[in-house]
Amino acid sequence: MKPKVAILNAGLHHEKAFQWAVDDRNFKYVYIEKLPTTPLEKFDVLIVPFHTDQIALYRNRGKLIGFLRWGGVLVLLGATQEGSRAWIPYSSWQREYTTSLVIASENDDANMIFKDIPAEDLKFHGYYYAHGWLLPGGKFDILAYDEHKQVVMFVRRDGFRGSLLCTTLDPDFHSIAEVPGPKGHNPTDTRQKADKLLQRIVLWATEEAKQKGYFLRIVRRGFGYFANTVSTVLFWAVLILPAIVLYWLLSSKSTPLLQNPTAYTVDLLSLAGSGSTMWQHWRSWKAARRE
Repeated sequence: MKPKVAILNAGLHHEKAFQWAVDDRNFKYVYIEKLPTTPLEKFDVLIVPFHTDQIALYRNRGKLIGFLRWGGVLVLLGATQEGSRAWIPYSSWQREYTTSLVIASENDDANMIFKDIPAEDLKFHGYYYAHGWLLPGGKFDILAYDEHKQVVMFVRRDGFRGSLLCTTLDPDFHSIAEVPGPKGHNPTDTRQKADKLLQRIVLWATEEAKQKGYFLRIVRRGFGYFANTVSTVLFWAVLILPAIVLYWLLSSKSTPLLQNPTAYTVDLLSLAGSGSTMWQHWRSWKAARRE
């Protein structure tokens, strides 16, 4: 059973990056605005590309952590954080650009991802390698770091649970962008090198998913499809139920609505207003908890 790969899609450039670099025919693109209602458990791998809406990611941070806890493989490319919204699971981000790159050749994951890819090939920008560096927490393995031993790519595994690969390198962006990189570099050459790294990262993620075990993946997918069915039924129920109730009130001759329509119309409007107020208070409470 092949691992199911999902890619968060916040624009055409995200689609092109994976269409050009890898065979994405078996991938599922999840539009960022549908992330809150998409059961991620039905996927084995979730890739979050560079330049994904960070406000949306912040609001769904708990969902990403839940995906990891259910044994998913989460890949964060070009992971950065603007402002105070810390969306990256299990890590903080530091802004300083890295002007050198060292690959941890003693690490098996690093050897798989960076095989035949020298560090100098990854200098996609004019004078730096990565968009800042990471400060992960807990137990993790460093795959690449800068001149000050600051983390550029790491892997965190939680036992039988999920795996997180996080990096401030952004090969997905440079596999499609006409960015020349260092002086004298051809944009096509830069894109080919970015393609190679992106291919290796996707390969690593699918192989990592296979290591989770057939039984765990079946359970996760079953739960994901079940949750998807339940959420769809509830959505349509909430959408249709008020119309059914209103139709019953209007069609029933014994309903007080027809005996005193003005009073009951006012009551219905008051009830709708109270519901709207409660909804706004709930949203404000959730927003305050995120801060």
